[in-house]
Amino acid sequence: MAQSVEIQSPAARVTLFGFKSVPAHAELLHRPRSVRFTRAIIALAVCWCAAPVVAILPPHIPWLLAAIGAGLYFGWREWHGAYEVRRITAQCPSCGAELAVRPGARIDLPHKLPCFSCHHEPLLEAEGA
Repeated sequence: MAQSVEIQSPAARVTLFGFKSVPAHAELLHRPRSVRFTRAIIALAVCWCAAPVVAILPPHIPWLLAAIGAGLYFGWREWHGAYEVRRITAQCPSCGAELAVRPGARIDLPHKLPCFSCHHEPLLEAEGA
């Protein structure tokens, strides 16, 4: 089955207290809650079902704890972030430097964007929020 992928480009702005907000262009892939939940449960199930198998290998306890911890980590990672970044073009309201977000990063809105030029952390927000 082919799943349609809808890339959203919400009207966005970058705000920083004490400075005028500036517009930003964001291309984001929305990750619905049902998809995030399903992927998180699958990650947990795979790691936790592997736990008894890897616990057979000596030393037993560290492998068991690693499998349980990996399930928690990968489950949290799949659950986190309602949007996946395709591209964000934004400037810092303070210094005007280009703000970068790694493509593929999973974020929620509003999202802090660190400015490596002036060391402020402006917020990327959707218009109307």
